[in-house]
Amino acid sequence: MIKNIVLDVGGVILDDSAFSKARNRVDTTKLKKNKVSFSKCLLGKMEVTEFVNILRRLGKEYEEYASVLSPENYEKNLPVINETVELIYKLKEQGYKLYIFSNITHPTLEYLKKKVDIENLIDDMVCSHIEHLMKPDKEFYERLIKKFNINKEETIFFDDKIKNVEVGNSVGIKSVQFNSISDILRSLEK
Repeated sequence: MIKNIVLDVGGVILDDSAFSKARNRVDTTKLKKNKVSFSKCLLGKMEVTEFVNILRRLGKEYEEYASVLSPENYEKNLPVINETVELIYKLKEQGYKLYIFSNITHPTLEYLKKKVDIENLIDDMVCSHIEHLMKPDKEFYERLIKKFNINKEETIFFDDKIKNVEVGNSVGIKSVQFNSISDILRSLEK
């Protein structure tokens, strides 16, 4: 019986498609030459504003990516997926323990807290910028299991990225790729 529901943030609670589209339109060659990547921000090793400033110094072709990543533009570029939030409220009322497990920057987490009453909805969270680990690293999943002392057989994890789902399943947590709330509803019916 499922008692614990673990949710990713980007692509599940917040629509991060604008981030992905902007990233896919840039040539990462200059970033690699300068030894910078957004992963450093996700790991808490670089401030998002510092990364945005580096992008802007690299040239005009990085401006869209820089703009999308700028915390002052999250309202436009990182909308809340309302259907998911409404479902989270229902799941909380039904007695499920709810956890966040996400590759997320500090500014994104703060934005999420402003947009959603996350502190009253979510029992706890494991975030990449705090733990200095990221999905799909198996050690990050082990940290989730240990921190919350969760029973893997009573836990289900939802993430929009198939690689993260595959690793979740490999460590023994039932993991499902999230495309819409119907994935959560269907999985909980079983």
